[in-house]
Order: sequence, then structure tokens, then C-alpha cells
Amino acid sequence: MKCIATNILTPLAADKIIYLPDYYITIDEGKIIAISDTAPSINFIDKRDCLCIPGMIDAHVHLSQFYIRGRYAPDLLQWLHRYTFPAERMSNNLQFSRKIAIDFYQQCLAKGTTTSVVYTSPYQTACDTAFQVAKEMGVRSIIGMTMMDTNCPDYLRQDTDKAISESYELWEKWHDQELLDYIFSPRFAVTCSAELLEQTGKMIGNLSARLQTHLSENHSEIEQVMELFPGNRSYTEIYERYGLLRNRSIMGHGIHLDKEEIKILQATGTGIAFCPDSNFFLKSGHFKWDEIEESGIRIGLASDVGAGTDLSMLKMMKLADYILDKSSFTPEKAFYYSTLGNAVLLGWEDRIGSIESGKEADLVFIRHPEILKTSNGLEDILGLLIYLNHEMVIESTWIQGKELYNKDKSGGIDEIS
Repeated sequence: MKCIATNILTPLAADKIIYLPDYYITIDEGKIIAISDTAPSINFIDKRDCLCIPGMIDAHVHLSQFYIRGRYAPDLLQWLHRYTFPAERMSNNLQFSRKIAIDFYQQCLAKGTTTSVVYTSPYQTACDTAFQVAKEMGVRSIIGMTMMDTNCPDYLRQDTDKAISESYELWEKWHDQELLDYIFSPRFAVTCSAELLEQTGKMIGNLSARLQTHLSENHSEIEQVMELFPGNRSYTEIYERYGLLRNRSIMGHGIHLDKEEIKILQATGTGIAFCPDSNFFLKSGHFKWDEIEESGIRIGLASDVGAGTDLSMLKMMKLADYILDKSSFTPEKAFYYSTLGNAVLLGWEDRIGSIESGKEADLVFIRHPEILKTSNGLEDILGLLIYLNHEMVIESTWIQGKELYNKDKSGGIDEIS
């Protein structure tokens, strides 16, 4: 058992963020068992010079693209062919795939991200290696092997049946581990045949498994998809036809959805990962926040590295607010959808996303010279945290009550030379 004295900022709902200065968090066997303003009888770790927030959650990120952040191209499809596909080819090398996984997860911890929903490359060994590294490091992650069997370079193209069988093998090995889970990950309709989409839809239906893919990110992408799948009214309808839209499915982006597509996503219980940094970087378009939020669709916030340029979810909060300048988006919502809102998207809201008794102790401790001295309390703290995110110092990151990152100590597991 351990106890930490600190200053807690946590969401309890989308419209309820609370600030608890000088509180004590008692942790036992990885879970929070008490939160109190009275010092317990046991010795405590003094972090009263820090702000403590829930471990942040990244709902959509590409591990195998971690090294190509900031490589510019004028749109999505050009960027994929110029940078992404060659970068993902490198993950076919076991030593490389291990090193990039270590670097990726160490950076997540350094940025305060304790849970990530990850695409790897179209290689089974690269995905399995990412799982092994995540397990060794003790991080929480939902990981999938990217699937693609058409309209892509030969060196990445998978045999359809093999892509399905290898994905099933990975699901069978890693599904519903303590901190880990597998997610079926067809890249998007451009690079997936009708057969691959159909088989994947049947698989996730039979297994009640998770699924992630990309939807309606870019106008050129949408045009190509509609040419490849004639006879369908919309991009979303294609995914619905093949059984990919379910309550454990997450669509990345969803920028150019019309009203009928939004109704389909709402009716099927499908969630959306909003990726403000990559949308801005690739000039893909503006997310229809108000319309999608009002529909009741579950939304999460995501970095989408490598088109996203940073793994910092604090930065994503700021960019989301800046980009959604004519919406009802607020700092409170930015904070919620990076923590508890993303936990709801994943179906893990009973485990993570907020600092409450009974939840797992995924915590981030942040230092800034002004953040605890503000005169207006919660409002000022949220503002400084989000808009001055580049000045915030992540002092330490904890998962299940274990400190996995400390800025003053070396952490993680040994890197490969």
C-alpha cells in the first residue's frame, strides 16, 4: 500500500471537472482505494508541488510511423506513398521493430500517455513485438496489425487469407490481457479488398472483437473509395455493408461525413477518434464537432502520429480547441475527451480515465511554476495546462500504481544498440 499527497484535477463527466488541492490518494494492488483531504496514518509520498491528472489516453496512433513525424506532403494519399509505406516496410526487421516500439512507448510515458490505441505495420512479427515490448514496460495498450491486400506496394501487400489468419492468431494470443488487448486493423477501404473487409467483419462479429480503421479523412481518399466500391451511397455505408460498424469499432477521422452517415454510425454504436493535429497537418478538413457530439456518437481525441507531429495529448487538447473555433468545444471538453471520454470510447471507463476510488491508479504528475498559484482555481488551471502545454513538465507517469517514468531517472527497458 502507498499514499501520495498531491493536487488532483480530474473529470467525473463531460460537464464536470473537479479540482482537489492538498488531497491524499491511497493505492493498493494497483487500484485507488481512497481519496481524502485528511492525511492517512501511513507514510506518504509528497507530490504537493505537482498537479495530478488521470493518465491520458490516445485513441488513434501509428507506432510504425513514429520516426516519420513532420515529413510533409500536400495530402493524405501522397504522404502515404512518399513516407508511410517505406517507413512501415522497415518494421519487417525484428531488431528495428523492437527499437521503434521501445522508443514509442518511452515517449508516450514521457508525454503522460498511459493508454494508446495502436496501429503497427502489415507484419505479424512487428505487431507481436509491440505487444512484447508493451508487456515488458508495463504500459496499457490496444494494438493491431495493419491489414492491406490491394492498392499498395508489393512489399506491404498481404495475402487476404493470411492477413485474416495472422490477425486471429494475434487476437488469440493477446486478447484481454491485464493491460493489453488486440484490435483488428484494416487500414482503410482504399487498400482493403471487399473480401478482406467482409472476412474481417465476420471475424469481429463472431469474436465480439475490437476494430479500428480510417474513414472519410480526405476528399481524394473518398473519391477513390467510391470508385473501388461502386453501387454504395457513401463510404460509411461500405463499412456498414461488411459488418465493420459495431459498438467496439473506432473510426479514425470521420471528417467529411454527411447526415446519413452520422446516423449510421450512431445507430451501430460506432465511435470516432478525432485527430486535430494530423487533420491540420495534411489539410484534410474540419471535423463536425457539434453535429457529431449532439448525435450521441462516442468521440475520443487522438494524436494520429505520424501524420500527427507529437504524442502529447496536452498539445492535442490545444489544437482541437484552436481548430474547432466555431464549435461548442471548450477546455473542459478537451480535458474530458483525452481522459475519461477516451475511456468511454474504449469501454474501459470503469477502470481508467479519472481519479476515483475503485479505479486503477494511472496517474500523471505535472509541474509548472504558476499552475498551482492561480487565483481563479479550476478555470485557470485548465487554461494553463492546455494553452501552455509546451511549458508543462511531466514529472512522472504511473500505471497501476507503479512509476514507469520519472524525468529525473532513467526508465523503461534497455534500448538496443
